[in-house]
Amino acid sequence: MPKKQPREVEEKIRVDSEIKRRKNRYYEKVSDRYRTVGVLIILCLAVFGGVLLLKFGEYITYDNFVYLMRDFSSVTESASDFTEVSYQAQDSDVFVPFRDGFAAVGNSRVQIFDVGGSSLLTDSVSLSYPAAASSEKYLLVYDIGGTTYSIYNSITRVVKYETDMPIVCASVADDGSYIIVTEGKESKYLVKYYNSAFKLKMTVRKDKYVTDGAISRDGEYFAVSSVYEEGALFMGEVSFYKRGADSEAASYTYSTSMPVSAVSHSNGGFTVLFDDAVRFYNEKGESAGECALSGEKVTYFDAREDGCVLVCETNSIGTENRVYVFDSEGKITFDRMVSGRVYGVCMSVSNGDAAAYVMTAESINSLAHNGEDITYPLYAGAVSLVDTASGPLCFTPDRAFRFAFEKASDGESEDSSVDTSAETENGENDTEDTGKTPAK
Repeated sequence: MPKKQPREVEEKIRVDSEIKRRKNRYYEKVSDRYRTVGVLIILCLAVFGGVLLLKFGEYITYDNFVYLMRDFSSVTESASDFTEVSYQAQDSDVFVPFRDGFAAVGNSRVQIFDVGGSSLLTDSVSLSYPAAASSEKYLLVYDIGGTTYSIYNSITRVVKYETDMPIVCASVADDGSYIIVTEGKESKYLVKYYNSAFKLKMTVRKDKYVTDGAISRDGEYFAVSSVYEEGALFMGEVSFYKRGADSEAASYTYSTSMPVSAVSHSNGGFTVLFDDAVRFYNEKGESAGECALSGEKVTYFDAREDGCVLVCETNSIGTENRVYVFDSEGKITFDRMVSGRVYGVCMSVSNGDAAAYVMTAESINSLAHNGEDITYPLYAGAVSLVDTASGPLCFTPDRAFRFAFEKASDGESEDSSVDTSAETENGENDTEDTGKTPAK
């Protein structure tokens, strides 16, 4: 007989709906501590945000965020090996280094180029006598004798203002703070200090004739050079001011010494060029030394973050010139005689072997510290020299040419990229007709 299959019995599992979780007191304490820390962090962030809004609310604007985002997006990957850049020719062009590239400022247009020669910005302006001052982040363009000025970053015009009286000079710091010197009504001149939010925070009245002004790279101090009469003599004066202060930080007077130009450097110090000397001051306006220029006529002057260079005529016809290069502390790092007329100079910042670049009637010379100078033929119509992060640039009215100052294998200079032998119809270089410009 077949065996009987066992009957399947359904087993029911008893489920307790009140199962209690096992707790670990140690981990509960750790969790409570982290929860407390998180709450404290949130409270601190809220307090920090409140303080930030109360103290710096004027700087936090929609436009500033837009400029910040656009500035980030404008960073380019372009190589810095361009040899030629074209731009629209204008009357009274001014060329200045700006953010590793350069800016070309004229009567009707502002053009900004990056380190690779790409155009970043073109803006229409109306300036009778254009001038420009640049810093690490901003370009200040103004009209000498006019009432209009604008501030640019690398991708847009940030602000445009008009003054009540004609503008004399201006200077801008890396953080965007700046000074504008204008003629005054109740006093001869007004020096107006604006903070990095472009708000007027300080006004200095000057009853002496202001020749120039410069603001330190961090915007903490600014210098004003001026001249006045005392009896039968004229006196030069340099005054320093700290932002927010009620009085001068320092002031110096020099008999029969005319201040011409004032500049600031990356170490916070200042250099002031006089007609008979170059004088240096530290970040607080304290005198740091001077170099007398007795019997030498200053014809060209260029200053950068780490120092300055000047050219002095040593004879009456300008065929013998002396080139000085100073560091930001006033020490002479280069001193050389150069034969022939000089039509331009710029300080070297891209090549550590070179001290300066000098433009003569026929060539552009790289003056080396070790004496191994390099010479290139001059481009026709050259009007200015500027050194940038991509190398020295020679400017004509409608083009900029970059030089690669490298020693050729045979000991002579070469230019493999462009033809520099262009001449005018009469076979002479156009630079002969440009004449000299003031040392400014």
